[in-house]
Amino acid sequence: MIEEYKKFFDKKAKENESIKEHTENLLQRERVLEELGYIKDEKEIKSLKDAIIYHDIGKSNRNFQDRLENQTKFKSGEVGHNILSAILYFFYNDNKEALYAILEHHRYVDNNIFLSKNIELVENEIQKMLEDIGLDYRKQRFDVEEISWQIDDLIVEMNENVKAGDYSSIKILGNLMRCDYSASAHLNIDYPNDFLNEKMNNLLKKWKEYDSNAN
Repeated sequence: MIEEYKKFFDKKAKENESIKEHTENLLQRERVLEELGYIKDEKEIKSLKDAIIYHDIGKSNRNFQDRLENQTKFKSGEVGHNILSAILYFFYNDNKEALYAILEHHRYVDNNIFLSKNIELVENEIQKMLEDIGLDYRKQRFDVEEISWQIDDLIVEMNENVKAGDYSSIKILGNLMRCDYSASAHLNIDYPNDFLNEKMNNLLKKWKEYDSNAN
């Protein structure tokens, strides 16, 4: 992550929690999934960590911060923070699975369709966000319109991968959402699998009381 982006983490993710604090809570839950052996593939782990670190930096936009400050609701025409986070990630990174997870971890709207139809609106939001941390939008590697085309291609590619039996993008997205929801609720993300076989055997015994052929 470039140094300027770290300024995003000082903004609020929730009324009483900074983006940095919320992100650290997600990373702690990612470590739990690793320790329990539920995620093992190094490439998927790297993509998930990338997605976690960037998933909420879009919340630093002025509209979101104003809503937290004034306790108002999402306005019609406002750009979802997941879309802004994905674009900011795209400027300096090319991990497709992480980008897909960042973009799709919320679906307030059909993200790629919203993006393609609201180029100017999204571009203005990105420009203001970059101004707030001392960067010039015009000097970035991509512009929003070009990114919208590439995101459209990305969605198609990820869907085709799933049809072909490659579920890595879905697993990364799912684990990002699990980390996000459990961190937001301040609940444990998962438990060791030291009970499931016994529970399943007990359930099977109950089934067999009614049907001896149950399996």
